[in-house]
Amino acid sequence: MPEAFCQGVFRSAQPCTLSRTRRGGAISIRGPCQRCGERRCRTHCRCGRTGSATGWAAGRPAPKVAAARPAPAATVATSSPAALAETQVVAPRGRPAALALEVLTTTAWWAVLLQAVSGASEVLAASFLFDHSGLTDTLLRRLRGRVPFSVTLLVDAEGLRQRTSRHQQPRLRALRDAGAQVYLCSGQGRNGRLHLKALCVDRRTVFTGSANLTDKSLENEELHLKLVGEPVLSVLAQLLRARSRGALWCGA
Repeated sequence: MPEAFCQGVFRSAQPCTLSRTRRGGAISIRGPCQRCGERRCRTHCRCGRTGSATGWAAGRPAPKVAAARPAPAATVATSSPAALAETQVVAPRGRPAALALEVLTTTAWWAVLLQAVSGASEVLAASFLFDHSGLTDTLLRRLRGRVPFSVTLLVDAEGLRQRTSRHQQPRLRALRDAGAQVYLCSGQGRNGRLHLKALCVDRRTVFTGSANLTDKSLENEELHLKLVGEPVLSVLAQLLRARSRGALWCGA
């Protein structure tokens, strides 16, 4: 079984540095936290952050994270501090990129998207269906590498249960087993579906449009957009709100 490492400080590009054997490196973990499901050490997982872990599971004090530039509002009404934290956007460090919007062909969009994912430290993506073989392979390669890499995928719960795509479950399962967090989500209404289609890289770049993250999208007539600049945080906020309504996929 390949060695796994803590994904680092939550909502930050700062990696875990608590390894006892590799000074300044990420600490080795056995797998996802049994309480909250995050693939982080007991200091950085949700239980450690909220203080809900007790006894041997209680985390050591986490290293301080440099204050980030305030971001646009990205919260939903809630009385729970833990739920509120799940929908807050932390802006990336450094000067924000200038606003830019590109309309790309299908081939160019996928090529640029895969290149961005290959060099990313954090990916948050939503798709009504997910089964793209090239994106799956790229994410698996990064998750199994030595460099800390965080992946969160949001998919439509009903679509997964109905097995609308025969490749979706096995590819999502492989990503989940490699360390990705997969959330099953729905729409805001009682019978709503998750119909978002966006992939956010390092909170700086969004790939969006009409296409699902599927192999079939390569054959469809789709609208493909690449967005950078301040509006990326608004897109990220919507993805986090969708995630807050979902649940981690723990099924077989």
